[in-house]
Amino acid sequence: MRARNDFLKGCPVEYYSSLADDWIKATCVSAYDDEVTIEYYSPTDPDMPKTGIFSRFGEEIRPIKEKETGFYYPLPEFEEDIVVKERREQPKKKSKKKKKNAVKKVSTKEEIYALIDVLLKNQGPVMGMTEIANSIKDNLNQGSWGKRYKSKFGSLKKFLSGLENFTVYEENGQILVRRLEPEPEPTPESAKEKVKKASTSSGGSLYLFVIVVIPILAAVFLFSDDTRRAQACTKLEELLGDELIQHLDAVCKK
Repeated sequence: MRARNDFLKGCPVEYYSSLADDWIKATCVSAYDDEVTIEYYSPTDPDMPKTGIFSRFGEEIRPIKEKETGFYYPLPEFEEDIVVKERREQPKKKSKKKKKNAVKKVSTKEEIYALIDVLLKNQGPVMGMTEIANSIKDNLNQGSWGKRYKSKFGSLKKFLSGLENFTVYEENGQILVRRLEPEPEPTPESAKEKVKKASTSSGGSLYLFVIVVIPILAAVFLFSDDTRRAQACTKLEELLGDELIQHLDAVCKK
């Protein structure tokens, strides 16, 4: 309605041609009261302009919209100050891509050992060399053992073979790695048992020495008969063994 009320000379409009059965471009020549005079070119005679008088609000003509502002011709006077600013598209904000959780990269011998040790502890204790390499590739720089690690530690097989807690062997054409469980540390109870056994053993030896050995030793010194003394020494050897007899050898030979 605003555009139709503001029709003026030179304003572009559209005219519905029944002959072409379509809307064709036209130009407003004049506008007075309720009448608007337009100029257009008929599809049947494109070289000869024609004019027509129509109602300002009639259905045979219609205003044309400017694509940039969205307003119909003739554009309102305040278009430059307000309309263009309102119609100006806001710059699209670039959507920030969410960063993936960075996987810690390993580089030292201790870090690599700890990584593979945990892997075998959770998924092992036996895994193939290829399976291990694929499982730790996200933790390796450039995603593989490659030249960076090989130049420093040798091949992955060599690296694992040099670790005490891993055993590398071949089975059915496949290289396998086994994680060895560390030996359990002695508990306080086992230490007490050893002390108890030692005390029991020493007590038994003392009992043997007091009850058996001392009387035989007394017999060795008291017997004047060489035959009886020899028999006593023989009995003493059977009871004590070679270690103590070495110390008593001089006594028995007297």
